[in-house]
Amino acid sequence: MKLEGKLKAVKQDLEETSLFKTRVEQENQGLKEYIQSQSSDNSNAESFLTTLKNQRDSLQQELEALKLKQERDKGKLRFYKNEYFSFELQRKAFEEDLSSYKTAIFQKDRQILDLNEREKRL
Repeated sequence: MKLEGKLKAVKQDLEETSLFKTRVEQENQGLKEYIQSQSSDNSNAESFLTTLKNQRDSLQQELEALKLKQERDKGKLRFYKNEYFSFELQRKAFEEDLSSYKTAIFQKDRQILDLNEREKRL
């Protein structure tokens, strides 16, 4: 009977150990699945981060291109403003010349008329 009691105790220990082993394996499987899901989440986050970095790099390249275009356009604008200013000065000079020519022509016409009047009187 003593042997039977020991055998029964060993069987009971074996069952408890087997149940404990099953629980540990289930927990182990659960932890493995959790780690895989975390790894998948981490991979998704890294992929998203890479996408954001690529978008940032693309936007920085576009920004640099726009800055270069802006600088070129500013240079062109300065050039055209200088050209406009130069043409405006030339136009004003021509208008002044034209005005002085008109005045001179008017004075010469007046002198001619005066001379013609004097001739008629003589």
